[in-house]
Amino acid sequence: MTVENALPQGPGNSAWEVGTGHIIRGEFGYRLPKKILNSIFQPYGAFTWKNFEALDQASLQYDAGVNWLIHGHNMKWTLQYSTRPVYNLVNEKNVVTGYQREVILQTQIYF
Repeated sequence: MTVENALPQGPGNSAWEVGTGHIIRGEFGYRLPKKILNSIFQPYGAFTWKNFEALDQASLQYDAGVNWLIHGHNMKWTLQYSTRPVYNLVNEKNVVTGYQREVILQTQIYF
């Protein structure tokens, strides 16, 4: 990738996370009350609105997923779906030209 066609936020799944300006983030989740096979499920969702001085257009990002807690909180699997704004230089301005989707699977083990 050359400098001329590089994305302003960087390669891969890089995204603007910090900067001078405003950011609003909201998260919500609900731990389901019933245990299934000694496990607990917790669906959740989140949104992030960003309006940074370095960017010429604000963006909105959504996340949704579920945590699977096994044996209390000794092991956790998380499956998450996210949207991510992609910024490009258009007429010398950093604007959102589309959104990329990503699916994340992660685990955490506590000894």
